[in-house]
Amino acid sequence: MLKRFVKFICVVLCIAMLLPFTAVAEGGDHEGVDLNYWITKIPYQETFPNPFSDVTADSWYDFACRFVFNTGFMVGTSETTFSPHTYVTREMAVLIIAKICMRYVFFNYLPQSLKYSCSDIGSIPHYEEYSFKDVEPGKWYSDAVQWAYEKGVTEGIGDGYFGVGQPVTREDFLTMLYKVVNTSRMGIYDHYKLPEVFEPVADYAVESVEFFRHKHYLAGGAHYPPKEDIPEIIRGVSDGTYHLKDYVTRAEVAVMIVNLKPNDNYYIIEKMYR
Repeated sequence: MLKRFVKFICVVLCIAMLLPFTAVAEGGDHEGVDLNYWITKIPYQETFPNPFSDVTADSWYDFACRFVFNTGFMVGTSETTFSPHTYVTREMAVLIIAKICMRYVFFNYLPQSLKYSCSDIGSIPHYEEYSFKDVEPGKWYSDAVQWAYEKGVTEGIGDGYFGVGQPVTREDFLTMLYKVVNTSRMGIYDHYKLPEVFEPVADYAVESVEFFRHKHYLAGGAHYPPKEDIPEIIRGVSDGTYHLKDYVTRAEVAVMIVNLKPNDNYYIIEKMYR
C-alpha cells in the first residue's frame, strides 16, 4: 500500500511539473500573466490582489491599479508601491499602449483556438536602429518607442527627439491612445450631450478629446441588439474641465485602461498588431 501511495505522489508531481508556470519576469514584463479573462469576462467580476501599500481600498483608483498590475499592463515602482500620483513619462505611455495592441486584449471575436494563447500571439518587435536621438538601444522602452513611431502613434517632440523622461499631458496620452483605436466600431456620439470644452486644447488633440469624453451610441444590426451609452473614457472634474494640459498620473492611466473594457466596442486598428 505504501509503495502504491508513493507511486501516486510521484505521478502527481510529474504532472504538476508539466503544467504552465505563471511568473513575472524582471524588467517590468508580465509574460506569464494570463490575459484571457479580458476576452471572456468583465473586469469588475474579478478580484485582484493588492500588493501596494500606497493604494488604499477606499481610493477612486484602487481597482484600476490592482487590475493593470495583475494583467501586466503596468508594474509597480517597487514591490510594495504603485505611486498612483506619479506622472507617466512619454516612454511609459507608449509601452503601455504597445502592450495593449500586442496582446489583442480588446478582441472579443477571436477564434476559440486563439483565446487560450492570446497573450503569446504578439510581442513588441525588436529593432536594430532607432529613429530618435535620445532613445538608446537596449533600454526597457527602446523597442516600444520605435514601434510607436513606425505605427504613427507618436512623432516625438521635434528636432529628432522623442522626449525620453518627459511627463506626458492628458491630451497627449489621449491622442496616442486614439491613434490605435478603431473608431469606426464605436458608432456615433451626440455633440450636444456635453458642453463645449472651455479650456485650452491643442489642435491635434481636439478630435481625440471629443471622442473619449462622450458616450457613444451604436445601432444594432440584423444579428445584434442595439447598444447605447457606451461609456466615456474620461470625465470632467467638479469645475467642468478636463485639465488637458496637466500631466497624466499613473492612477489616471490605470482608470482609462479599465474604462476601455466594460463594453466590447473598443477595437484595435489591425495594423497596430500585425
